[in-house]
Amino acid sequence: MNLDDLRQELTTRADEAGHPDLLAGVHHRIRRTKQRRVATALTATAAALALAIAVVPSALTTTKDPDPAVTPRPPDYKLNGLVFPGDLQNGHLQKAWAGKKGESTVEFEWTPTSTKLTALPYCTDSANGTNLVRLTFNDLRVLEQSCADFGPEATTSATIDPSDQIWTSVGYGMQPIRVGLRVVDAQGNEVVDPSIQLGVGFYRTAADLGLLAPSMPSREVPADAGDYVRDGYRYPAKRGTQPLEAAVIGAKGQTSVTLRWTPTSKDVELTEFCVASKPDMKVMATFTVNGHPYHGSSCDDQGPRKLDSGIYHGDSSLRDWLKVGQPNVITLRLEKSGSASPVVDESAQLGFAIYRNGPSRQVLPGHDLRLAETIEHDGHQYRLEGLRTMPAELNTRLYMTGPGDKPFLLLAGGFGDKLAGDSKSRTLLVSGVGDEGAQSQHQGPGLPGILTIPVPPQRARPMAVSLTGAKPTGGFLLMAIYAPVE
Repeated sequence: MNLDDLRQELTTRADEAGHPDLLAGVHHRIRRTKQRRVATALTATAAALALAIAVVPSALTTTKDPDPAVTPRPPDYKLNGLVFPGDLQNGHLQKAWAGKKGESTVEFEWTPTSTKLTALPYCTDSANGTNLVRLTFNDLRVLEQSCADFGPEATTSATIDPSDQIWTSVGYGMQPIRVGLRVVDAQGNEVVDPSIQLGVGFYRTAADLGLLAPSMPSREVPADAGDYVRDGYRYPAKRGTQPLEAAVIGAKGQTSVTLRWTPTSKDVELTEFCVASKPDMKVMATFTVNGHPYHGSSCDDQGPRKLDSGIYHGDSSLRDWLKVGQPNVITLRLEKSGSASPVVDESAQLGFAIYRNGPSRQVLPGHDLRLAETIEHDGHQYRLEGLRTMPAELNTRLYMTGPGDKPFLLLAGGFGDKLAGDSKSRTLLVSGVGDEGAQSQHQGPGLPGILTIPVPPQRARPMAVSLTGAKPTGGFLLMAIYAPVE
């Protein structure tokens, strides 16, 4: 998946959410980034797999499962007419499985020996792309993409990093993981089709083996005695420079959780999750803070996937409702749009945490938006080293130069009521990132947020953000660089 496709996918999801103001949109993007792991593809690897996985005569198949890779070139895996090569673009096969024709669900147990993997599913059916293949670990979704007759491609692969919360959720290293593959329709219902065939290969990523171009660094967030943990879900004692103030995680089937907490500061962040086996888009997990309705987010079947710290500070509505030095009541509750009846879902589980913000920098005088001075991303800390803004009505490019040969995070987008609330359609263009030139990000009406773009090491060069379409009458463009803390 190239960056252009990734930007488009992020925007489509953000536009569907429909936030009326910038800051809510910003928080929504960050929450959805935490809750939804965007599938990151190794294009060359997946393209090679599309050629390498082939139907072979049954006489060549075997039901023997190969041992974990212990040689530079692990053996190929062959079962039920499918072949997963043992070595794919120098990524070593760790585990593979293939179902029989007509099986719409495949399950097997496996104990991974690495927390940095690329999952490459195979799926074919008669619908030719209208159905979805879903990959799960212990019923938590890892990947869901189109099931197409031409087999795996870049958009049907996912890289699972050491910092991914799913390793905590499934109890990595303590017990076998139940891996599931199933074909579902757009509504999540299981599909029955005699032409279905499913398979999956797990590869220790070639970048992890030092055989591909550099990628974003990732490592496990170490456990701490101050972590809040329940049922495999974890809120760490510290995220970057943000210490944990309080947390609560409910039991399965519990549709509301409440914290009674006495703050020493109003400069805090609320972060929540809601997981359900069959999410209903009309059901939201919604906060109330001392009786005031706050933001909400939808449930999904992934659970919290990242432990990254927050970037955006300065939520004025939250500050208005909190009472320093007094008991505060904060509740997260499942609610269904258009219904006053209580939500009942035995599979649902929800929780939230309160983190005290560290030092931050005001983006512009008179605006609530602030950026954290130090953040944590995939287990590594990054420091704010550059920030630029420009009135959007100038209708020109805003430039910054990235650090050479270091991974960094680029923030690019727009903010301000006149820009976020504008109904005219525009496209945000980001250039100088990656190897493919300008990367477009369609924003739809107005400009409802800011992109966070992880950039692997590249040579120092100018990057730019600009708008095309209707000329803005207000608001600001923003670029910021977070460089790694040495």
